[in-house]
Amino acid sequence: MPYTPEQDEVQNPLRPGLRAESAPEPCAVVIFGATGDLAQRKLVPALYNLAVTGHLPAAFGIVGVAKSVLSHQEYVQSMREAVGKFSRTKPIDPEIWQDFAAGMRYVPGSFDDPDTFARLRARPDQPRTEDKTRGASAV
Repeated sequence: MPYTPEQDEVQNPLRPGLRAESAPEPCAVVIFGATGDLAQRKLVPALYNLAVTGHLPAAFGIVGVAKSVLSHQEYVQSMREAVGKFSRTKPIDPEIWQDFAAGMRYVPGSFDDPDTFARLRARPDQPRTEDKTRGASAV
């Protein structure tokens, strides 16, 4: 059997439960079509799984954009149901979900409507995801 460097690695017994060393800088992900099948079955459950394994930064946000007229609470509840149904990590950990959901925002609107982008920039009715992520985002 050939030698591999991984054979020399000793697991740190204090590491489990801590954020991964490779966690990225604070950021937000904007999901267009946030109430759709892809977001519910794949995107949000995958992001939740990254949160469970500690691979998301502590300051992470999701901004959901979709044509559906939903309140922020309705959006968060629908994503919780989707994560509960489609996540590979079950059951949902209430503490992790609370932190994960705290970074969620929902903006109703269409991709081809300029007013949607104006609402993305200014959300006076909600704490700004940008405050949590120091202005970083990915679309």
